[in-house]
Amino acid sequence: MKLFTKLALVSAVAISGQAMAMQSMDDSALSSTTGQEGITLTIKTDEVKIGKLIVHDNDGLSTAATISPTTAATAGGTATGGGITVNGVSVKVDTTSPFALASAGARAALGLTNDVLAIVKVDADAGAGGTAPVLNVNMLNNAMAIHVDSIGVGASNSVASMAGKARRGVTSEVSLIENVDLTIGASALNIQLGNQPQGAMIAANGVIGGGIRIANLTVNDNVGGGQVGIQNMAITSADSTNLTVNTLIGVNNQGLSIKSTGANDIYMGSIKLGDLSTAASLGSIEIQGMEMVNSEILVSGH
Repeated sequence: MKLFTKLALVSAVAISGQAMAMQSMDDSALSSTTGQEGITLTIKTDEVKIGKLIVHDNDGLSTAATISPTTAATAGGTATGGGITVNGVSVKVDTTSPFALASAGARAALGLTNDVLAIVKVDADAGAGGTAPVLNVNMLNNAMAIHVDSIGVGASNSVASMAGKARRGVTSEVSLIENVDLTIGASALNIQLGNQPQGAMIAANGVIGGGIRIANLTVNDNVGGGQVGIQNMAITSADSTNLTVNTLIGVNNQGLSIKSTGANDIYMGSIKLGDLSTAASLGSIEIQGMEMVNSEILVSGH
């Protein structure tokens, strides 16, 4: 969840940054834009690519860290910085897969055409009684095809080795997960900063047409030499072709808080273990009506 959250946030920043870099705006143009009841950013792109995303853990795993708090067996930490790596990320509008076609109704309802990756609407409001101002950012996201070459871990290079550049990098990188194809249906997301009448900083409340689909997921065991392969995975709401999302994301004094409600179905097809080129399938796994009742996920540093 840590990695997914950081990847989502960094990807959003990267997409928005490329969109805003397309055209500079002078004061008169900005005045004209803000006179249209807020600012709307329409992001059109053939594809957004990220060569490598690295999340550096600067102090690594403590030498005193144990496998369990109740045992003395150490986890093998060296207190040396390491980095989680995500390689070969591609994000583009998905118009051809069966899941994208299933999301066509949701895309049309949001006013998204095939050439638009996202529409971002920004409004500033004075709030109740004019004393609770809030910045509201509404994001309409098209059906997306996301590909990741691999997710791994490596030894972080020193900050000193950057020599004034914005590239630090890792060495001795090991691949953990490979060949991830993620398809997400069209959806809406609302972000509020300042006073938050919606009850959280980010409110994801709507329907993802076609749900979330993952294909060609491979997990490597770099000690045993084998692999876990999942040919496809689908996540939808219970007994539905779509995924209804009701999630509140915010930051409290314990860290990043994620609260979600609703029952989901999960289906994983053609699972293989060992050498994936020769291993026979174990079959498929189906989970019906999974629900985390009155639950919260907290993400924080340690």
